[in-house]
Amino acid sequence: MQPNLEKILDYFFTKVNLKGTKMKKLMIILSLLVVISFVASFSLIGCKEEASQETVEETTEETVEEVTEETSADDGEKLKIMFTNAFYSAPYCAPMIAAAEEKAIELGVDLQILDGKADGQVQLDQIENAITQGVDGILYFPADQESSATAVRKLSESDIPVIIINSRADPSVDDLVGTFIGTDYYAQGEVAGQMALDALGDEGGNVVIIEGAGGTEAQKKRTDGFVSITSANENIVILAQQQADWDPAKAQTVMEDFISQFGDEIDLVYTQDDGMYQGAAQALKDADMIDKLICISIGANAAGIEAVKNGELYGTASQSPINEGKMGVEYIIKLINGETLPDWVKVESVPVTSENIAEFDGQGW
Repeated sequence: MQPNLEKILDYFFTKVNLKGTKMKKLMIILSLLVVISFVASFSLIGCKEEASQETVEETTEETVEEVTEETSADDGEKLKIMFTNAFYSAPYCAPMIAAAEEKAIELGVDLQILDGKADGQVQLDQIENAITQGVDGILYFPADQESSATAVRKLSESDIPVIIINSRADPSVDDLVGTFIGTDYYAQGEVAGQMALDALGDEGGNVVIIEGAGGTEAQKKRTDGFVSITSANENIVILAQQQADWDPAKAQTVMEDFISQFGDEIDLVYTQDDGMYQGAAQALKDADMIDKLICISIGANAAGIEAVKNGELYGTASQSPINEGKMGVEYIIKLINGETLPDWVKVESVPVTSENIAEFDGQGW
């Protein structure tokens, strides 16, 4: 509703004694019109600026939200994987860990590797923490089979995929595991046993065995497979077997005890990995016995291959921790993405002796 400008002016002129003065009246009217026009224009500009400001703020907020959502989506695609390794500090595991880390970087996943300290309870605590953190998958090198059952069941209840590396979990939870990546340890023991059979010949001899960590699949089956072959010769006698937990220093101590106990009666030393062989070899060198008996091992690491080359080690059954580490990362990603995996991804093992050492020269881990 427009105001009656004439009445306003009449009132104004009456108050200021200008009524009847037409020229002044006209000038005031024109001045008021200019003022009214200016105020109206200013109000419109102000409204436009306010509306414009609101539009810019809304558009900016929407753009920021879109960028944030895109970044969050990208971050969400980077898988988080935890690898608990029971024998983190064992020589065998150093190249495994390095290979896993390298493959994780290559494939763009976040890989956390923890020292399980050869303790099933420590690993269970690590796995429970990983569940709380919401990891996408677990690589699990168990300390022993017995303790692994609880850990695997917890992961299954939390719907977190798990792959076992190197040493099998308890058979009761096989159906809850995505796959097992590792060597057939019984067959590997058979490979070592066949080398012992060949080296000792029909005359046979006395054998001492330095085993890995008690309760692991590798420790059990590398002994069982070895004995299954050597028992074919009744002249081969197992004098003693003792665990050294995959530790070269412990293996040296065990070998020193064997030397004290049996001395020259020992014809062959079987160590269940090349790391422990290094410790046993040092004890034999200290006793000036390294050239007086036969040594057989497992692993084909750089030290093992060098020992085969120089004749101190008769042979070693190959095993690749590098392949285990790489394949662990590759296959856990496949499992997380819904792929069906075989029950067992086997890492091949063959005898490495003076006859084929050239094929392995420079390939040791």
